[in-house]
Amino acid sequence: MFFLHIGSGSLEKVEKELAKSLGIEEKIYFLGVQKEIRDFLIASDLFVMTSKYEGLGIAAVEAMACKLPIILYDVSGLRDLISNDDNGYLIEPDFKALSDKIIESSNNFEKMKIKGENGLKFCLKNYSMNENVNKIINLYKN
Repeated sequence: MFFLHIGSGSLEKVEKELAKSLGIEEKIYFLGVQKEIRDFLIASDLFVMTSKYEGLGIAAVEAMACKLPIILYDVSGLRDLISNDDNGYLIEPDFKALSDKIIESSNNFEKMKIKGENGLKFCLKNYSMNENVNKIINLYKN
């Protein structure tokens, strides 16, 4: 198992130092900013978003559109993306809870597959372009 860290930010240096101090730096690939995110998503088994402050969480929506099971911190913006725990997991912002949920997920492939499929359904229902265009048209008509 390995972790792809996509993106960059002010904490990247600290994250690299933490990985080294934990002796797991060879299992984490810091890839920086990427243009073709979908390629990484469809090659992945799980999507994790540990933002403590997030708006809508477009990256999580993109992951669900690629049928990835997701683990999100239970914070404003992200909690709106999980529906009754059927399309992913909301966990408290805690590294131990995150670690436990990742291990649990990696040991239950069938459950994760179902969550990924439900995530896609959630995406299509709530974020499809056709559906939203129709809503906007109806809004202007009324």
